[in-house]
Parts: sequence; structure tokens; C-alpha cells
Amino acid sequence: MVEHTFAVKRDDISTGKQIARFGHPYRDICQWAAQHDLSDALELAFWTLGLDHQVVAIGNLVNEFHHPESKDILARWRQNPTLASLDDLAKAIRQDPLINLQYPAFPHAGDATKTKQTYKGSLKEQTFLITLITYPLPGAEQSSEYVLRRALRLWLIAQAANRVVTEQCLADRNISTAARFLIADRYKAQWQLVDDVLRRARRYLTPDIWTFERFTDALSLAAEQYKQSHTFGKSGTAFINAIIEIASGDTKPFTTQRDFPPQPFVHAELSAPISEPTPLISLDESSEQFIEVCPNPAGLLDEEANEAIYLLPVDATDTQAQQELTGRSFYQQQAETSHYLPWSYSKLLPPERLLIEQWITQQFKHTDQRERLGGTLVWLAIRFSRSLSQVLAMGIGDAPQGEWSLSSNLKQMHRLPPLSFSEGDSTNYQKSAARFFLTVDVTSENGK
Repeated sequence: MVEHTFAVKRDDISTGKQIARFGHPYRDICQWAAQHDLSDALELAFWTLGLDHQVVAIGNLVNEFHHPESKDILARWRQNPTLASLDDLAKAIRQDPLINLQYPAFPHAGDATKTKQTYKGSLKEQTFLITLITYPLPGAEQSSEYVLRRALRLWLIAQAANRVVTEQCLADRNISTAARFLIADRYKAQWQLVDDVLRRARRYLTPDIWTFERFTDALSLAAEQYKQSHTFGKSGTAFINAIIEIASGDTKPFTTQRDFPPQPFVHAELSAPISEPTPLISLDESSEQFIEVCPNPAGLLDEEANEAIYLLPVDATDTQAQQELTGRSFYQQQAETSHYLPWSYSKLLPPERLLIEQWITQQFKHTDQRERLGGTLVWLAIRFSRSLSQVLAMGIGDAPQGEWSLSSNLKQMHRLPPLSFSEGDSTNYQKSAARFFLTVDVTSENGK
């Protein structure tokens, strides 16, 4: 290892504390970062990627950011301060021949399965991002798909960095799920799902407005649409849900065993680790059965499985369809119910609903077509109890589907009824659904 000395400009005590946090292998790069005013960026990279004294792989970030398509994407996303900070660090390391040689990238181990075992520590809870960028991005049939795959990897890094800075979250469950799903060999089936979602997202992007925020919105909308129109396995469902929740800003931190810096670069103390949730007891309103909700025991299910197991009794004499229906029907205690509140914490209060309805009425009369469209979307969201993103994903066509859709004349909303059926008459469901569907005339309600 090359040894060299720096005339450190940063406070020696602060640099010494950073070296103590990272471990002795990081001594030279910590001193180098202090000299180049990049200590904060180095701290951000360390926690974002899941590095520690055994995982000295800062060079993999440098390599990931140096690909031609990465440079173009990062140039478009410079307005994201955390990503810009990491980009500045990667460029500075690459431009310094000594430090770049001293901290090279870790090589991958051949295939995806072996690469997942490259680093010590938990892949699921710590090293998922550094493992993702260690494994080479598999090639795609078209160059545009390859660029979007690279953008998705960079987007996950940026989202993780944002959570480190704003939420003091060192490892997010959703980002871990998405990153591990992307660590796959070239011809694995999951790439079809990933490319399908990315192709949908590309419809909402143009070269002029391909910003980080626009990419986030496009990815969220594409994932919502794909989720409503396709069915896929457990890991695919977990990936789609993770993308939607990451894009919406949700944070689900792991309980990490890593040492928190007492005075980190974000100039605010990191919160203490959150303990794992204890088993809860919920009540199924329809059957009055108690349901035990247990955390997923380590090693019981594969790492792509959901994070909890729901245990509930079923009647052995019921049909399979009835048992499955019971298994999907459980009641989760809410805050307003626990405190006997008359209104919801999360929904509009009656006075607020009145105000929003008045605003919608004003929007319908607005001279700007975009304002009228915005009011219409909000009205549809309230009327049909859907989020705005779900409203945007609604289809337009005369054939009713399982979800509400708008007729081609833009005057009616329709959907197939949520029919309940037993094992004996399940074969007649399609015939019944074809003859009967729910219709709401959106032009006659309140004059809208």
C-alpha cells in the first residue's frame, strides 16, 4: 500500500474522529479528503454504501460514476445536492493518481450469486448498495434500455444518500429490496420486469426535462401502472412496491448494528436505532377472530419474502376460496380508533373537506385548462377513494376492468364488480362480470 503524508487543512481532531469511525484502512483517504474539503462527501459515501473497516470499497463508487452513461445522467441530476456531493468526491479521487491507486475498486466474483458473498456483513441490511455497484450492469438489447438500467442504479444511490442526510437512515428496507432484485445475471427473468417498467417511465421523460425529480415521478407512475395491469411473483411484487414507496419518499430503516457518529456530517445527532416491532394482535371485524402478526424469523423464509407473517385460524370445512378470502381479511388497529377519536388522523376533516370541495368547484370554472384538469383529478381521487397517482394510472376505454376506468366519451367511469363467489360457482364469474358492471356518470354528479 502506498504511504504518503498530507498537510491537513481540516481540524486534526475532526479528521481523527472520522478515522476512528471508519477504521484504520481509511486513514489516508480521510486525511486526503480533509485536505480537499471533501470530508463531508466521504462521510456521506461511507454511510450510504454500507462500508466499514472490512469493506474498503470506495473505488467501486468511483467506477460506477465514471461510465459514459453515468456521466451524462449525473450531469442532468446535479441539482440533487447529495448526488452532486458524491459525484464531486468520485471525480476528485479519480483525478488523484496516488489516492486512486491506493483505494481501487473491489472486483466482482463472476456471477451474481457469488458476488453477493463478496463482502462480510449482512447483504440485506448493510452491503446491498456496494454489492449492487460491484456487480457489472448486465447488457441490454438496446442502448436506451442499458442507460435506463444505469439510471435506476444511480437513482437508488441518490435515494439512499438523501435518507442518510435527511432521515439519518443508514439502511432502508425498500432500497435494500430493490437493490438486491437488481443484482442478477444477464438472462434472469427479472430483467424483463425491470425493462418493462423503465420503458413505461421513458414515456414521461424528454431530453429537456430529464431531471432527478422528473425521473422519480416517471418511475413512480410507471410502477403504479405496471402493478395494476400485470401479475408477477413474490419478489417481483416486492420490487414494484419498493420502487413506489421509495419514489413517494417513504423511509423504512433497518435496526442497524453499525456505530453511529456522535457528531455526523449532517450537523445533527443521529437518532438511536429503532427496535424491531413486537408482535401485534389485530381483530378481523367480520369474523371476530384474533390474528397474530409476527416478524419474519431469520432464515425461515428466503430473503425476498415479506417482512411479516400473519397467523390466523381458518375453518377446515371451508372451501379453498373461502379460506383464502379469510386469510386476506384482517383489521389493523388505527390511531384514531385507539384514542376514540371521531375523525381520522390521515383523512380530511369535515371542515377541510368543505374547503377542498369549494376549491374544486372554483377549479372547474377556471379559464386555464390545466387548472380545470387539476381540479378534475382531485375530484376523481376523492369520489373514488384513490390517490392522485392511482387516478393518473386509470385507463381510458369502453371495456370495464377490475379497476375504475374512464369511458372513451369521457363521461362515465366503470369497473367490474368485486363479486364474491364460492368454489362451486367460480367458473361463472367471467360470464357474470361480462354481463354486469358498475357505472358512474361523472358528468351528472353535482353538475360536473
